[in-house]
Amino acid sequence: MGTTQAAIEDVEAGTITPILAFSETAFEGFKGPDGAITVPGVAGDGMAPELDASKDYTGSILPSGGFIAVRTGADQAWIDEVAEIAKEVWADPEYADWISEVMLNKNELYKDDAQAFLDEGCAKALSAFELLSGQQ
Repeated sequence: MGTTQAAIEDVEAGTITPILAFSETAFEGFKGPDGAITVPGVAGDGMAPELDASKDYTGSILPSGGFIAVRTGADQAWIDEVAEIAKEVWADPEYADWISEVMLNKNELYKDDAQAFLDEGCAKALSAFELLSGQQ
């Protein structure tokens, strides 16, 4: 699933069973039809016992987040205005509290930092697929 909150209703209903968290810790935020569900991680003390303990899976932990993208050639003043609106929304306590409640990461990056973050995430996703699929 792409995000935790995207699947929370399906997990609660029992139509999706989470099996692995791409984290150094186990995820303990889900509740299924029979109660709380702990989802093991890919590393650390909460590492899934099914994973090969001799391998380092920490490189499979993917950065996450959403992006505001614009078309190539968009007016810089408009881009800057959209970025300022986003910053104001993130700074609003009501939004920040909601982000925490639905278990989303808060990670604000703009311009070159955002592009570098996205590039790193893509590289890690490819590496994670190779490692976890045994295609390395």
